[in-house]
Amino acid sequence: MKLDTHGIRFRFWLVFFFLAVGITLFIGALQLGLIRPYYRNSKIESVTSLADEIQKDLFTNEISSYSVNDALRQAVNNNACVVIFNVKGEQIYQADSIGSSCLFQKPMEQSVQVLLSMDSIKVLTDNAEHDFSQNMTNRITGQEMIIYGRLVKANLANYYLFVNSALEPVDSVVTFFTQQYAVYMIAAILLASVLAMYISQKVTNPIVMMNKEAHKLSKADYSAVFNGGSFTETNELANSLNDANTQLAKIDELRRDLMANVSH
Repeated sequence: MKLDTHGIRFRFWLVFFFLAVGITLFIGALQLGLIRPYYRNSKIESVTSLADEIQKDLFTNEISSYSVNDALRQAVNNNACVVIFNVKGEQIYQADSIGSSCLFQKPMEQSVQVLLSMDSIKVLTDNAEHDFSQNMTNRITGQEMIIYGRLVKANLANYYLFVNSALEPVDSVVTFFTQQYAVYMIAAILLASVLAMYISQKVTNPIVMMNKEAHKLSKADYSAVFNGGSFTETNELANSLNDANTQLAKIDELRRDLMANVSH
């Protein structure tokens, strides 16, 4: 069947196609545009919460193998690395789940060494009311990282707890969202096409049938019956055509009677 670009079916499909593509592209662009700032805000909150959990596991509660393992589990779940120093600058605890991306891994960059020096730590924690955060770029991965630090007073001593995590989502996450929305777009186009064909068929079928009946009526075949389907507008049109058919049949009958009378 020849494609009728001016037909209702094609126009329906075209509208639904562009609607599906437009909505999917809008949502995809919005999602990809918001994923980075959302990830940053979420990561900053999770880093602070992680520090709370680590402090509770290792300082608030009695230290046990469970609390140490739970602290490690918290670091792994939050994709972060954690280190704790005493006031002498000695590292007394470390939990790492990001490997070489961790800024606390040795050898440390000069900027990290300066940040983790006792003089810098004391100044930063004092000025920021015992906790602080600072952004740095990991030269190995190129990711922007956050270093969160806080002063912990426990067991009649002071300790310094640091958490390091990425502030930017990894490229695989962005790639995953891009591929995901490509699949969504294909599914939306297919669904829109099926829906457009179904609706257009419901609209056009009564019109096509009425057109066939109208051809019969044009040949003075008054047996034509018009069915408008399930839509109000096409039903009203069918009723009007049925009335016209009835009236034309009556007029034709009167004409034949008149011709019969005249011939007699």
